[in-house]
Amino acid sequence: MAGELIEVELDDEPPGSTPRGRPRRPWSLRRWGGLAAVLAVLATAASAATATDSASRAGRGGLPGFTTDLSVPRHILWEISDEDVLGLAGGNVLLLSRTGTGVRAARLQDGSTAWRVDAGFCQPIGSTGTRDPATPQRVVCQDVTDPFGGPMHTQVVDAATGATLVTLPAGGGAALGDLWVDVEPDSPGGAGVTVSVWSLRDGKPRWSRHYDVDLSGGYGLSESALIVGEGSTAVAIDLTTGAVHPGASAGQTVATVEAPGGITITATWVDGSMRLSALDPTGATLWAKEDAFYVASGAEDPAARSVLVVEAMDTGELVALDAATGRELWRSSTGRMLVHVPGVVAVDGTPGRVLDDRTGQTLWVPSAGEHLVAVSDRELVLVRSVTDDELVVRDLRDGHAVVRYRVGGLNLTPPSDTRMLGGWGWNGAPVPGPDGTILLSDGIRTVVLGP
Repeated sequence: MAGELIEVELDDEPPGSTPRGRPRRPWSLRRWGGLAAVLAVLATAASAATATDSASRAGRGGLPGFTTDLSVPRHILWEISDEDVLGLAGGNVLLLSRTGTGVRAARLQDGSTAWRVDAGFCQPIGSTGTRDPATPQRVVCQDVTDPFGGPMHTQVVDAATGATLVTLPAGGGAALGDLWVDVEPDSPGGAGVTVSVWSLRDGKPRWSRHYDVDLSGGYGLSESALIVGEGSTAVAIDLTTGAVHPGASAGQTVATVEAPGGITITATWVDGSMRLSALDPTGATLWAKEDAFYVASGAEDPAARSVLVVEAMDTGELVALDAATGRELWRSSTGRMLVHVPGVVAVDGTPGRVLDDRTGQTLWVPSAGEHLVAVSDRELVLVRSVTDDELVVRDLRDGHAVVRYRVGGLNLTPPSDTRMLGGWGWNGAPVPGPDGTILLSDGIRTVVLGP
């Protein structure tokens, strides 16, 4: 997905398998890649201004990741217990069977089958330029068996219709914009890597080349390059041309967002660490901060970015910065950003807190047995109530309860593991869908709520 660093595992594993870890130095490129992926998928909501009546809230949402008016009661539209969620695509929910192969696209309103692929290890991939992980445009299925006896292949299908878009050779790989990138290390004892690139538009190969590079520092994908190694020995392989550039000296931009006042915020990987920079409309640098990374939420109101809530890479703290000056406003030792609109930021934790985004002052804390989640309509926010087995809608600014949704006995206890719901949400953490729907899973059952 454009704007994110995609970690490429040295082990060749099918999608959905449990990654095999290995010792790593603090804040290596690979470790940062994992952090960015976790934070980017976790922060999927935003909200708040002043409380208004229900009629004036009818036009809320309208930004990626926001749901429609949460004050409208939701009920269970349908539920499943024998499939896992991969993602959302238009009016479909992408589902994976418990066998781990194939994918079924279920219509969001009733769960009926829109299309299916019966073989291969499948996962959704985003289209060029999208930052919203809840709206994949394509699905890639690796190692699909040809029903007519041909060789296995990788099949890319339209996530909304199921139509085959392109067919690629079988094997591993990762999507980056409109490119499919396959990185094959030499056999044990080898001293390099073979990189092959295909177009996701027409399935044709772009180029394939072997490089004699040191893989001991790991490797990952930025916006337009494969970065191999760390620090002064790092190199960047341009995925468009295959050209090799010094990766550490030039730096690799891994995220770019716009802030109010024409300010551009960039996150760059330089010399084995992250650098956050702010540029004015002419391209001049306003300020720069080392070892900090800003994770853009797909649901974040861009108007809220006059205050940047960033991650301190050395301590893991949340730090709020003035976007125009880089001045630190406050910092928090716990939590990740869940919801951010002008004036208000909600962070997770047990149970989480809602803060004034410029002062860091606590505005309210959920009641006992409740936990904030990243679903909002920009004025109200959803709270998971373990005690009452329901979802509570609260005003984002003062925390008063507005309405409650029953979830049919779904286990709402926060998960003790880190297994993700469809690669972009957490078990037990509701995910907003189109037309006011909300997807919720406890790892055993999945329900879809709707107005």
